[in-house]
Amino acid sequence: MEAIQFVHCQLRFLTIVLIESFQFQEQLPMAKHRIFSAYKSSAHQAFSLVEILLVLLIVGLLSAILLSVFSRQREMGYRARCQTNLSQIFKAMQMYLQDSDSRFPSYDTWATALEPYVKNKQTFVCPSVSDHFSYHPDVDYETFPDRISHKVLSFLGKTTRVGAHESTLTSFVDWILITDIGSGEKPSVKMLDYPEDCALKLRGRRSLGRNFCQIHAGGGNYLFADGHVKWLLPEAGMQADCAAGPFIKDEVE
Repeated sequence: MEAIQFVHCQLRFLTIVLIESFQFQEQLPMAKHRIFSAYKSSAHQAFSLVEILLVLLIVGLLSAILLSVFSRQREMGYRARCQTNLSQIFKAMQMYLQDSDSRFPSYDTWATALEPYVKNKQTFVCPSVSDHFSYHPDVDYETFPDRISHKVLSFLGKTTRVGAHESTLTSFVDWILITDIGSGEKPSVKMLDYPEDCALKLRGRRSLGRNFCQIHAGGGNYLFADGHVKWLLPEAGMQADCAAGPFIKDEVE
């Protein structure tokens, strides 16, 4: 209590000194008298309960604001790292296409197929996801024991798992190739295997619905077939194939 009283006295003393220092020179004797009188009388005073509560309230508000800012900045950093990962996966995909006669890998082995072209397996993991899960066993248990958090376009109505040829894409700018995973252990989007059935494309009536990725501030990162990565919100209105189980059925043509 004595320490608090001393700090309080010092603060009041410094405040009065600053105020009085701006007075005219002829008022200096009177100012000195008031300063030392105030200092002497404040020695017997302490912070009131209201003052303490007010200080605690201000500290709490500032802490909440700072935590919110730091959290938002951290998520922005995670989003940027995730976009960099997707760009690296695209480069690996381009090298794979050159070695596979321009044919994409299948949806259930795409990460395994791209692994030789990726220097770090963490490229397949989004930094914003704490539980890295995968839908397919070969990715989950064999190649990537820690599991992955990206998914690709795939399984669009055919019975064979053969990757589509690159020439079947009608628009590289509009077609999404790879994205973050959605909710649960269901893929949000899959690997492009059968474009003739229509995989996933912007500008359409059909939607990803509840499986639209929302791990980055309510949205998700999406890698397009031309190589650019974009952060999108669910309101973007995306088109999905009817064979992709997790998607909303009544929004499929």
